[in-house]
Amino acid sequence: MAARIGPELSGIALQNFCEVALDLQKQNPVDRPLRYALSLIQGSEIKVPDALYLQSFLMRALMVDPRNIDLVSALLINMRHEGRTIHESLITKRLTSIIKGGLERGEHYEVAWAIFLMKGLALPLQLGAQAALLAKIECPAICLLILDMASRGLAPEAPIRDWERRVKAVSADGPDWLLAYEGVRHGWLADITGAIRADPMLKPFFDRNIVFYDDKRNVPTTKKAVRTRRARSKRLTTAMLWRIITSKYI
Repeated sequence: MAARIGPELSGIALQNFCEVALDLQKQNPVDRPLRYALSLIQGSEIKVPDALYLQSFLMRALMVDPRNIDLVSALLINMRHEGRTIHESLITKRLTSIIKGGLERGEHYEVAWAIFLMKGLALPLQLGAQAALLAKIECPAICLLILDMASRGLAPEAPIRDWERRVKAVSADGPDWLLAYEGVRHGWLADITGAIRADPMLKPFFDRNIVFYDDKRNVPTTKKAVRTRRARSKRLTTAMLWRIITSKYI
């Protein structure tokens, strides 16, 4: 994609850029040109009249390639932070679909990011029949995100009682120790038997209030993300030039 995008790109020009990106992704799924386009959009100024179109584009981008959900999350959460109106019904419908499908297929990466985005945008999560899958899921990140949302009144279907029964006899070297520790530390799960706080491995964590899951953590601001990406690019360019120079003259 030989295109440049900057603060001046908006309106029809922005829409054309986005449509080309979607078409190129469909034609070249391995090269992932859509991800490149999203990173360029992340470095541009999103004008108020473009906000609703861009949100629709981002949801379509997820349909074409759900692997870009991390960039989509950063863009949408920063748009909310910058005061842009969020098309909540559109985004809720698409993210809920991603979460339901991901739970059925076991695609935890996409599910975790979709839940994280819904939490960041304060969108309620209703899973219906797929809610039963949460009780047995062994991904602590997803469980903790759901508990976090439930504590904010955004996930009424969270299987809290099922998880409390599951972790009451948790093994320190088992898959549920992180869910048990952070669930109890945050007050999201009850330590029914007292075994979690008394566990020889977990007790030092409780004593020092060690943090593995930070409920206040968010995506970096757009400016910080762009600054980080440019710094990384500069380091890579410098390293490449140094390698060329040393191989040729030293």
